Order: sequence, then C-alpha cells, then structure tokens
Amino acid sequence: MGRRPLPRPDGGRGPRRRKLILAAAAAVNLALLAYFKYRSFFFSSMDGLFGLLGMDEPLPALRVLLPMGVSFYTFAGISYAVDVYRGTIRPARSVLHYLAWATLSPYLMAGPIIRYGHPGAQLERAQQQRFRLSLVGSGLFFLAMGLAKKALVADTTAAYLNQLFVGYPLRAHLGLESRPGIHTAAPLRLLGILGQGRRVAFMIGLRFPQNFSSPYKAVNPSGFWRHWHMSLSSWLRDYLFIPLGGSRGTTLMTVRNLLVTFLLAGLWHDPAWAFVF
Repeated sequence: MGRRPLPRPDGGRGPRRRKLILAAAAAVNLALLAYFKYRSFFFSSMDGLFGLLGMDEPLPALRVLLPMGVSFYTFAGISYAVDVYRGTIRPARSVLHYLAWATLSPYLMAGPIIRYGHPGAQLERAQQQRFRLSLVGSGLFFLAMGLAKKALVADTTAAYLNQLFVGYPLRAHLGLESRPGIHTAAPLRLLGILGQGRRVAFMIGLRFPQNFSSPYKAVNPSGFWRHWHMSLSSWLRDYLFIPLGGSRGTTLMTVRNLLVTFLLAGLWHDPAWAFVF
C-alpha cells in the first residue's frame, strides 16, 4: 500500500470530484486537530457558560494525550492538498513518500510549518545524494549553540524574572527593571529552541524555511508580525486570509477577514481565551 499513489485533488474526473477530495482532506486534518487539541478547551468553555446559566453539572471530558506536532502536521497536510489542487506542486509519488515528508521529526518538535514544495522535492533528491559528514558536524555545532543560548542565557534570565515578579508587589519600576531581561530571554529562547528543528534537518541535508527573523528588532507592529512565526503567518495569509477575500473588498470585509485570521492564529498557539483577547 505504501507504494500506491495518493488520491489527487487535481486529478479527478471533474471540478466537483476535485473539490470533494480537497474538502475531505481538509476535513480529516481539521477533525484530528479539533479532537486532540481543542476538545478540552471546548468542554471547559461550555462548563463556564453553563455555570453562568446556573447549570453546575460539569460535562464529561475524556482525557487523551496530545500527539507531538499535531498543530504542525495538520496544517502541513492541508497545505499539501490545497497546493496539489491548485497545481502549484506535483503530488507525492506514493503514500510512503508522503508519510516520509509529513512525519519528518525535526519540524514536529517546534516547527516551522512546512509545505511540500520545501522539503518534499529535497526528499526526492536525497535518495540520490551521498551521506555528508560535514553537514552533521556543522549541524551539531549550531545545535549546541542553540542549546547554550537557551540553557545558559535564556533560562537563567527567566529564573531571575520569576523571582522578581513573585517576590515583590507589582510596581512601575519593575517594568523598567525587567524590560532588559524580557527582551533578552524571549528572543534567545526562540533562537535556542524553535530553531533546533532546522538545525537537525540541516544535518540530514534538508533545508527548512526560517521561522523567526529577529522580530524584536522590528520598529512597528507590522514589522514584528512579518518576522514572527513567519511560516504560520504565511500559511494563514495563503490559505485563509486571501481565500476569504483578503483586502480586496470593502473595509468592513477586510476587518472581518483580519479578525478571523488573528482569532485562529491565537487559538492555534494555545487553546485558551487568553490567546484570543
């Protein structure tokens, strides 16, 4: 079965069949994401709503372990189906080849959200490439540097900040005192952990897209957004914001599209209302 070709959203007998295959692929991925990541969020939100209405009986909740990387490979699967449907990429040669791309362990740890056009073609070429020890050496060096930034600098600074905020009442001077630490710990933690997937992929000859590009150096919110979690921002732009209409309609429609995009961006990071409001 692994060598059989996948159903192709671009290869149906007509537009209706193509759309059905695309809709089924998107529905399966979104259903997996909703069940594993947002099930508890849904039940807790409904419990809170029922509590406001005077109904104190909690809803039954099933405890299920969250699979590693579910947020990444579901979005990757949707982008694959859409890109094949649009004709922007060639479909995977087989189910086995698709699974080899979709389950690449480096990006499942902390991203980025990959598209088949990035490492998919590289995997095809990798079958003819020879093992290169130099890539492993370089990857190990950058891997160690990333861990050092996180463990030696970011974690140490975060521990100081925790003591600062826990040990003293909140005062205005604490904001000024903690600002250098926050702007030191946050970017180094991003560089140290969220870039490790790219470094591991580099060791096996794959090039993942950059996910963060010094967002704390931005001089305005739009610049920060363009350099923060770039794979998620571009995914939401290409597969949600633009299909909804982007900024081509009225001002009201543009505001609606932006609100929907930012709402889903917040919920993607964490299933909690704190990431929405």
